Amino acid sequence: MKRGSGHFEMIVSFAFFAGVVGFLLLVLQSGTSSTTLFDSVLDSIGDDFFGLVGVEMGSVFVSVNYTGSNGCFYFNLSDDVFGFDYGDKGVVVVGLDGSEIGAGFDSSVVSVNSSEDFFRMKISEEFNNSFSGSCGEVVSYRLGKVFERKVVSYSGLMEMVGRYDVDYEGLKGELGVPDVYDFGIVVGELGIEMLPGMISSDVEVLAKDEIFEVLWEDGRVENVRVNFRIW
Repeated sequence: MKRGSGHFEMIVSFAFFAGVVGFLLLVLQSGTSSTTLFDSVLDSIGDDFFGLVGVEMGSVFVSVNYTGSNGCFYFNLSDDVFGFDYGDKGVVVVGLDGSEIGAGFDSSVVSVNSSEDFFRMKISEEFNNSFSGSCGEVVSYRLGKVFERKVVSYSGLMEMVGRYDVDYEGLKGELGVPDVYDFGIVVGELGIEMLPGMISSDVEVLAKDEIFEVLWEDGRVENVRVNFRIW
């Protein structure tokens, strides 16, 4: 009788042990899956953010040979200078002293309100300037080394700030954030906080910093730290 009772107790103990181990494994696997999804969303939100507010920017030094009497000139920029379409782009022109020069860009025609023969030119959809006048045509010009990259549009970033308040769910979807999570974006250097009014102290918040170049409409480019938060 005692021997049978001992076997029974061993079976019960083993079943209890197996149940506890199984439960722990289930909890650990569930937590790992949740954390992995958490990290995955945090890793991808930066790319989706850049996809929404990123714009192309090209930059090149230009030397012109203009001998006309007009106080301004224009020239046709070859379509293959930059690897993007010119259709929706504007231009910013800066002289050697760093001061901005009035300029306009229409399709591939660059107009410059100056008689300077050497300047730096930037082209991007972030620029929305125009210039009109009776300018002389430049037939001969030379280009320096061409630089081209994608940067964050300051105006696009400010548009996103507005959307966070009025179209949160739509923006959330475009950033690839699942329905079960919420998100926030902070750009401290620019005083930008896309955050809800209050986050409970018992909510786990994961955060990640990424550095982006931000382009302003005057051609200025600055590196800023963007903090992404998921909870």
